[in-house]
Amino acid sequence: MFSNLCRSGGSFSGSRLTLTRDPHGDSGVYQWGDTAAATAPLDQLAIGADGKIAFRYMPDADNPEVVVQVTGTLTGDAFDGKADGKPLHIPRTRDMGPSIPACK
Repeated sequence: MFSNLCRSGGSFSGSRLTLTRDPHGDSGVYQWGDTAAATAPLDQLAIGADGKIAFRYMPDADNPEVVVQVTGTLTGDAFDGKADGKPLHIPRTRDMGPSIPACK
C-alpha cells in the first residue's frame, strides 16, 4: 500500500494506492481526497518486473468519458509517477489499518 491519505475533521486530503497480486493477476484501487474521499478500481493495470506501473481510473463513475492515465515506478519507499501529466508521489506505508489517519 502506498498512502498519504489523511482526514481533517470531515475533509480528506492525499491519495492511497492499494495493489493486490493473486493467482488471477494484479488488481488495485485508487483512493483520493479532495474534501470527500473517493475510490475507483484500477483499469488496464500493468506492473513490470522493473517496477514500472501503468493504469487508469475513472474519477466519476457517472461520466465514463473522463479517464485519468497514471504511469510511474514502484519502489520499496514510494510510488513516483504522473497522473495525466501531473507529478504524483505517494509514500509506501506498512500500516494496513482500516482507518484513515488525521492530517498532520
